[in-house]
Amino acid sequence: MADGEADRTGAGLDERKTVFVLGDREHVRERLVVAAAVDARLRLCGSARIDPDGVAAAAGCRPDLVALDTGGRNWRAAARLLRETCPSIAIVGFSRAFDAAAAGEMQLAGFASGPFRASAVLSALAEAADGSLRMSPRIEAATLSALARSGGTSPLTAREGEVVELTHGGLSARQIARRLGMSLATVEDHLAKAAGKALESPPKGGA
Repeated sequence: MADGEADRTGAGLDERKTVFVLGDREHVRERLVVAAAVDARLRLCGSARIDPDGVAAAAGCRPDLVALDTGGRNWRAAARLLRETCPSIAIVGFSRAFDAAAAGEMQLAGFASGPFRASAVLSALAEAADGSLRMSPRIEAATLSALARSGGTSPLTAREGEVVELTHGGLSARQIARRLGMSLATVEDHLAKAAGKALESPPKGGA
């Protein structure tokens, strides 16, 4: 069951992006709820544990974003279910350990890694919401490193490679969308697929 679902009365007058928090660590959820309550960029619509009921509560809330604690065991299943039921929701992961391959595979819109800080998670959510988020520097570094190890045989499509190159040049997802004449969602999809493909590719000469 969801904790502390927010009243959506007057939501039509509120331009802040709505956020639902999914996580198994109750103290982490509580800290994010408190921080989101005073954040001018985002509006909390609920929080819950990562289980079928929690995912159903998130889907029912119809948020713009989901903050997903990727430190637990069931987060991938939750992300897949959210993708299937609410494909328009942007999922931002957070955990101490960073798994670039998993982030790419699950097509996360953003990621906050390292020791938990509510402010870092909220910033990643806000950046994912407005398109100012570049590929996470750690995802970018891992992707470029994997491509370099491939010996020039890139697993990326021409468009994915172009988007990664522009990201490496310092452009945000929104700036890339404008330059290439595509939607923000398409750019984010290219970045996620590029990370997933590159990080799954074996080094040159590998098995």
